[in-house]
Amino acid sequence: MSGIHRSPERVAPRSLESLVTNLRLRQSASATGQRRLSQAEILENPGLLKLDLMVHGVRLAPELFKMSKSEEAYRNYFANTRDIEILLSEGTRVTAPVGLSPYLLSEADGSFQLSVEPHLFADERRVDSPLQPIEVGFAEPSSFYTRTTTTGKPLSSVATIRGAYLAVSPLSRCTFVGTDDQCHFCSLSEVEVPGQLTVEDVVEAVGVALETDSIEVVYLSTGYVNRADGGVKDLEPFIRAIKHRYNVLVAVDALPPSENAWIDRTYAMGVDAISYNLEVYDPQDFAEICPGPSRAIGRGRFLEALQYATGVFSAGSVICHLMVGMEPLESTAAGVEELCSMGIVPVLPLFRPFRGLDMRLQPEHAAAVQGRLQIERLASLYGLLYRSVRTHRIPLKFAHHVSVATTPLEARFFTGDEARLKVFLNKLSHSRLGRATRVRLADIRRLLRVREQA
Repeated sequence: MSGIHRSPERVAPRSLESLVTNLRLRQSASATGQRRLSQAEILENPGLLKLDLMVHGVRLAPELFKMSKSEEAYRNYFANTRDIEILLSEGTRVTAPVGLSPYLLSEADGSFQLSVEPHLFADERRVDSPLQPIEVGFAEPSSFYTRTTTTGKPLSSVATIRGAYLAVSPLSRCTFVGTDDQCHFCSLSEVEVPGQLTVEDVVEAVGVALETDSIEVVYLSTGYVNRADGGVKDLEPFIRAIKHRYNVLVAVDALPPSENAWIDRTYAMGVDAISYNLEVYDPQDFAEICPGPSRAIGRGRFLEALQYATGVFSAGSVICHLMVGMEPLESTAAGVEELCSMGIVPVLPLFRPFRGLDMRLQPEHAAAVQGRLQIERLASLYGLLYRSVRTHRIPLKFAHHVSVATTPLEARFFTGDEARLKVFLNKLSHSRLGRATRVRLADIRRLLRVREQA
């Protein structure tokens, strides 16, 4: 499940300055052959700034801590860290981890400002002129997090809202957790896994989220279960109940089933989009970092299932996450190109901080991961993502307005192509009429396909 991280052993807390010094000493005298971006260029480009905030996080000025309704309201179950959602220019949303950071979010004269101290970056940013704070929006925790179900369960323990998405893990279990097969970036433990949610808990959460946040997609995720269906069968009651009660799109994040018939059944359940997340593209790195999926499913089966799913789900509805920073960027780039050639939408979340401790700062990981997350290299990778998606004419209906990852459409910021028509069409699809039409068309397509197979 994308973005879940295992926390390494804790180290004694250090100041931001000492962490920066440590990273600078570990960085190689880098020679990427790329022009170094100035800090002003990063601040002016919402795509670059989103990437930088996801990598480096943000500090909150003291007055903003008072706006925090609760720790629970900020908890991201997909990264296990306290974070906030910031609204940048051109409709760009970013979820930034809160902690030691060169970026400072503050309030002044009724508006929110983002300022930066470039000397605190490990990569010694270019500063060609004095930097002025930029105005941003600050998304307070939704009132969704203050509500409870009819049985008294806090909705903050049921689901997480991220932009237009409601993310829910109804079962919160995975066969690999607590074994040597557990993925190395997964932070779940048998002790920490929450209890299973009821169908009514989830249905109530969806209803409240539609009321408070006008969500567009319910994203259900599950870990691996050692059966032919891989675990998706357990989600069926939730999917059918949501579809019966509400006019909303449903996406599922699961591991591939061993039999293609379960992909057809997943679609017939009412699922509008499917994610089988390889996470790591390079075969050797995949086997090392994801030992359970590598052994029980196999990298080849991931790609086979994704390819088969493109013949079942509508164009742009089959997604695969590749976690940026877990492997050399050249491998991730190769994965982007292969997935796009298959008609699959690559989504590239960054390997993010977790539990107040950033794995990038650990000696065995710092040099490699920090080099991979250099802003210029990231911009090149996401530019490739945008060009590949356009070349293969893949619709982006299920990969937009995601605050925890840079989407293929947002990657236009790195190519010099503003894609104004695509942005216009994207806005249209997110109008009230556009959303309703998308759901109706998806249901009609499913009905026709299921009848054909009957």
